[in-house]
Amino acid sequence: MLNAADFSLADFREQINTMKGACIMSSQVTPWPYKRYVVGPNAEGKSCVLEDKAANVVEQPGHMHRADLWHTAEMPADNTISKDRSMDSIAREPVDHGTLFRGLKFWPEDPDKQKAIETTKKTHKMLKQKYMPTDEDLERHPTMHRTDTIDYITCVDGEIWLMTDLDEFLMKAGDTVIITGLNHAWSNRSSGPALLSVCMVQADPLNLDNLNPKVSDILRCDENGQKWDYKRYVVRPNPKGKSYTVSDKITNIVEEDGNTRAILWSTVEIPVDNNIPGDRALGTKNHVPQPNGSVSHSLKLWPDASDTGKTLDRTDILDCCVCIEGEVWLMTETGEVLLQKGDSAIIRGVKHAWSNRSEAPCLLNCFSINARPLPCANSTTNC
Repeated sequence: MLNAADFSLADFREQINTMKGACIMSSQVTPWPYKRYVVGPNAEGKSCVLEDKAANVVEQPGHMHRADLWHTAEMPADNTISKDRSMDSIAREPVDHGTLFRGLKFWPEDPDKQKAIETTKKTHKMLKQKYMPTDEDLERHPTMHRTDTIDYITCVDGEIWLMTDLDEFLMKAGDTVIITGLNHAWSNRSSGPALLSVCMVQADPLNLDNLNPKVSDILRCDENGQKWDYKRYVVRPNPKGKSYTVSDKITNIVEEDGNTRAILWSTVEIPVDNNIPGDRALGTKNHVPQPNGSVSHSLKLWPDASDTGKTLDRTDILDCCVCIEGEVWLMTETGEVLLQKGDSAIIRGVKHAWSNRSEAPCLLNCFSINARPLPCANSTTNC
């Protein structure tokens, strides 16, 4: 478990400076090529776009390019905090009771395995990796690692292999994996970069020697359910604590307001208990998280007939969304912005609406966590 006081940004920058150019940060780094819109209340309490660029960017040239897009250190999330909370993200894992939302681009992997191992060791040291990989892990893949989190990770662009202890699968744009605190590694075997959207929630350490005997059960997937064009992989431990894939199906699809939503996973506790068995996507009927909870979901927005009569709504949620396919307008009380592939939006519990004015569907992948009510929620001020 990480605490915010354990790891300062100054420490982080100092460690980076000792890595002899292996990693560089925001002032010298290649700018993040996608928009990051932060939507919150302005001085009058009206929803508006407060930021449109990623500020916390780290790069290891030829290996990875990362933008931390948002960070929280409490649950429920406090949407009244007005600073750019992405700047509070300084380690691989979220802090106690925290969450992380980031974009992560992997370049084709280095064929020199030993060089890749040395690069990864430096990265682990820089990010205060809690569980250092064993020799067996490194033999499996140089980037094999695990964290005390639940991870919701979606491929936004390109393709990449996700490796577990026992198997592997290819993720393409729109596919999502749920990783429950277990070993995994990323292997880009293509000729171009792969872009991932990463959402992490702090979890209790998973005791691999004392697992719930049912946590390894194969998830019961509804083969007769509605068809979804993308995969949802779930990584769980086998009885010996080795990570492997137990499902690749979408099991909870709902139609709402003329659009289609796939619920990918949900939690109701913080820290998350990754020892709870079963398909937790079935634990909610919509994208609104329960108290202290989170929901990972994909939303397919079909072309609008018209913006006429479109209502801007708000909920006590922090939404972190990324555009996977197509394009969509994000409407606020004071304006609107266009999201295209790779662009993200952080919506801090204020009024907003989505408008697809194109001729093709748009796919968003969203991470929603329970948030405290904004002060204006119970007043005459719009929020």
